[in-house]
Amino acid sequence: MQSIDKNLKSKLLPTALVFKKYVNGEPKCNYEMYLREMLNLSKYFRSLSDGKEYEEPTDEDHGECDAITSRYEIDFKLVESSSYLEAKRQYSTGIQVICEGVIASTVPARNGSTYVTNLHCALRDINSYEQIEDILRGEYAYIKMNKRTVKDKDMQLNADLKDFYNNLVIDKNLLLYIPEIFYFEDECYQESDAIEIVRQALKMDFAFSCQYRSCLRLEKDAFICCIYSDAFLIFKFMDNDFLLVDKIPVGKSSIYMDLYRRYGALY
Repeated sequence: MQSIDKNLKSKLLPTALVFKKYVNGEPKCNYEMYLREMLNLSKYFRSLSDGKEYEEPTDEDHGECDAITSRYEIDFKLVESSSYLEAKRQYSTGIQVICEGVIASTVPARNGSTYVTNLHCALRDINSYEQIEDILRGEYAYIKMNKRTVKDKDMQLNADLKDFYNNLVIDKNLLLYIPEIFYFEDECYQESDAIEIVRQALKMDFAFSCQYRSCLRLEKDAFICCIYSDAFLIFKFMDNDFLLVDKIPVGKSSIYMDLYRRYGALY
């Protein structure tokens, strides 16, 4: 089996670009807003909508997708374990907009440490559809963060995997968004070679799970998106592989850049 390049690393985006309403007083603190903006900058996604602009649904009370047109619609799903996202939110510095141009940081909601699931690693251990179906059928208690210990790791692992697979098998077009910046440590590659390494890494982590989704014959698209070299890389799952369909500089997204410039240093 091919291994992931040891020089490929990733880090979570600043909290303001991951969590909705994380910045108190900032109406644009919502990753769905800059992802919709990204879709509207994408020639590929505009071709799917016959050139129409993707919009926010008027409400989501009945499971509406996050980006809609009369021709095509797609739902966004964050791809990180629930336990990791919860811990990141609780242990990160809070951010408060006092007034225009005045921003304050607040102490984290919690201090200390907790056990979380590395979703990328966990998915590499899934190698049969029976495993996935067992996880989906299972009943796993989500352990409260302040009570979670190492002895709970298997229960928490399965709870996190079930959250992921419940999202994956939804009968909608999906954009799986990895809110991480990929980069290379101690190595320099040509851009095309670097993107191919990122693609191979995503394939190792997610291709088998996407194959399971394909076997359900949902007849809906599945995309995966991450950030590398200051660009959104968008891959489509096709024929048991990931195909790069678009590459959009993050600098073209005004919402993403505003959040990053204002709050990127405040984790």
